Amino acid sequence: MNTSFKAALAAFVMLTPAAAMAQKVPAAVIAVVDTDRILRECT
Repeated sequence: MNTSFKAALAAFVMLTPAAAMAQKVPAAVIAVVDTDRILRECT
């Protein structure tokens, strides 16, 4: 049983970084809208 526990622990340690990479949050994006220009030119 000790050997299977070590094997399971080794597999968990090897797969944990891959799972963390899959859950990576995308970068934030900021958009600036010039509403004065839109109201002035798109009427």
